[in-house]
Amino acid sequence: MLPAQVSAPRVGFARFAGGSVHAVSGLPANLVVGDLPIARADSLSFSDSGGLLAHNGQIDLVDANANVLASFASGEASPLLNIDGALTTAIAWLPSSHSILHWDGKGFVVTEANVAGEITALQLSDPERARLLVRQVDASISVVTVSLKTGQVIDSQTVPGIEGNAFAQHSFFIAANSKTLVVESANGQRRVLPLATPDITIERMSSDWLHIFSVSSGEHWALHLTQTDLQLSRMPPAREAAQ
Repeated sequence: MLPAQVSAPRVGFARFAGGSVHAVSGLPANLVVGDLPIARADSLSFSDSGGLLAHNGQIDLVDANANVLASFASGEASPLLNIDGALTTAIAWLPSSHSILHWDGKGFVVTEANVAGEITALQLSDPERARLLVRQVDASISVVTVSLKTGQVIDSQTVPGIEGNAFAQHSFFIAANSKTLVVESANGQRRVLPLATPDITIERMSSDWLHIFSVSSGEHWALHLTQTDLQLSRMPPAREAAQ
């Protein structure tokens, strides 16, 4: 008998140098990046159900195997994308038109939003509201709730002690600067992880995994973050990116 082959579990999809998107598999501290790119993207976000890929001014909604389900011509060079659950959690910030784009299960819906400040991340709170992380002039971060019907701000609250490049994962806030990665839970408990690199980008690989990388240094990390687990692992670059 041939020995049974055990395949490493898929972690998600991540974007590397040149915009190549690769499948990532394995376990914390033992991650493998697939050799062949499955797409090109300027930005992306994936959950376990599917993802959003932005490339050349177009945003594609894809399924869990990265097959395109729907497309939207945004004209944006750098949209902010997020999907953290079912496909109906797919949402994007379109900075040039100051608008929120979301998928309602049938099509893309655009809402112009009256929000001041720099949007660093966003999530769908429920079918009628979006939650935006907004960096203010003093570098502080506000959580701003916006109506997807009217685009008006419903609520705005400053997050104490969170500054810089902020991201939301489940009920956690994550903030990155040139020296550390701060992870704060909903009850205020905070973990500080050393991460010395001059620039940080955070993109979602799947529902529980985040891809953290530095364009200038070429370093990559994977953060597994759930209510019961926090593990930061180094991740190898894609082979194309390493050449």
